[in-house]
Amino acid sequence: MTPETALNDLRRRFVPAGDPNNIWRLMRQNDRGEYHGDCEDFAIRLAYDLGGGTWCGFWRDLIRGRTRIWYALDRWNGGGHAVLWHEGAGWADNLIPHWNETCGHRLVRRYSAAGVMMKFLRGAWRTLALKLGF
Repeated sequence: MTPETALNDLRRRFVPAGDPNNIWRLMRQNDRGEYHGDCEDFAIRLAYDLGGGTWCGFWRDLIRGRTRIWYALDRWNGGGHAVLWHEGAGWADNLIPHWNETCGHRLVRRYSAAGVMMKFLRGAWRTLALKLGF
């Protein structure tokens, strides 16, 4: 799948939804074929799709630096925002409808592959705690 195809396909199905617990996860389609999530859910899903739709491809691209997830400050309101950079395609996020040569937001830090893994683990623990009522 080309970066353009991956972005257009995700953008068509993406429905913005808040995440008060800030849980990092891979968005799954609902029964209507929609993805509901926030900026990091969008970046993660796009990275996963660009990695061939497999966890192996997702982690390979993150570890090799072909795909990078960044923490940025949103250019409109200054709030925290996740953006994705992909080699050969540029920058993408859930707010701008196409690949860009420049980010457009104020970049703060890149999440390493280990940092992304920690975010996923934290999300899994948080999800479990919420299910158990903690």
